[in-house]
Amino acid sequence: MDSQFTKNVFLGVMIGGLAGVATVFLFAAQSAKLARAKIRRQGAQWMNRAAGIAGHSPVRGGRTAGNMTVQVS
Repeated sequence: MDSQFTKNVFLGVMIGGLAGVATVFLFAAQSAKLARAKIRRQGAQWMNRAAGIAGHSPVRGGRTAGNMTVQVS
């Protein structure tokens, strides 16, 4: 193989690797803290929706000692 071909392959692998790393950083998962907050918010929204469908008052989600509490008003 000639050296130009080898250089081009090496350069292509390097550029592809850098593009892959950049993609991973751009689309990386969120932190666990943010994920838990998002799940908590979504759960409260689903509870409100279910309460509305069932004909009950909306449900408010809250936190007490790290646990989800549900209060029906």
